Amino acid sequence: MIDSSSRNGTEVAGRRVTDEPVGSGDTIAFGDIAFYFWDEALPSVTPPRGQGRTARAGGYESYRASLTTPTGTPLVLLQRTDDGLLRIRDATVELATMEFALLRLLVERRRRIADSAFAYVAWHEIADALAFRSIETDAENVRELVHRVRRKLGEHGGLIESKRNVGYRIMATPT
Repeated sequence: MIDSSSRNGTEVAGRRVTDEPVGSGDTIAFGDIAFYFWDEALPSVTPPRGQGRTARAGGYESYRASLTTPTGTPLVLLQRTDDGLLRIRDATVELATMEFALLRLLVERRRRIADSAFAYVAWHEIADALAFRSIETDAENVRELVHRVRRKLGEHGGLIESKRNVGYRIMATPT
């Protein structure tokens, strides 16, 4: 490693150098940027296949809710970094950030209110609680989000019930 009188200097293994041999595993730093040097190529590996998602280390979950539908189907809502998923028996439904946030909001309302008839969340409460990108969120933005989640849930789309001029609720009981 030869430093040509650079302004920030060069370091090898933590020592400032002007002319220094570099060995495998040494740290080379140029100013605030550091690299590891390997004199041999790393062995090639088969790249992972799939949907391109990275699993969290150790299976860490920041939110988990277990629910049961009126027909007795068990559900588990799990949050990952920002997004999440809903497990329905052996199926897994991937949820984007806003979709997960909607389901979590509905589940938390249902947890706080024992009588499901009063567990509805009005569209403006959903709009206030979630980070919509539009300047003025209206009922149509919330309605489209609910429809998107229902489409993802497929045959279980009835999990979210809507009542005109009242709001939305989850059709499952937290366990």
